[in-house]
Amino acid sequence: MKIFPRFIAGVFLSTALWAMPSDYCPQPPWCSTDWSLLSPGERTVCSDEILSIEDNLLSSIYRHLQFYPSIDVDALRLEEKAWLRRRNRIADRDELMLFYLERIRVLAERLARARRMR
Repeated sequence: MKIFPRFIAGVFLSTALWAMPSDYCPQPPWCSTDWSLLSPGERTVCSDEILSIEDNLLSSIYRHLQFYPSIDVDALRLEEKAWLRRRNRIADRDELMLFYLERIRVLAERLARARRMR
């Protein structure tokens, strides 16, 4: 079970790094805060390059969703806050990887539907 998420993450990583400028820093901007203030999940994301890239990908999809009229932005924000609360409690890297991949899948499907409705 642990090999599959690593394979998917490796595909994301190789694709993302190929398309990024050489000075690209995959770490999310919020990682620069005082680590003593970060939750266990946040510390795990900040210390893992693949999870950091997944966080950036998730953030990008989330930002894009907000521009489609078929998306209820207030509901999306509440859903994202609930997801972040759950994410912050997970310290295990593999569990976080699966948690991120599932959220990316859900939001990517929602984005695809919103684009078709345009």
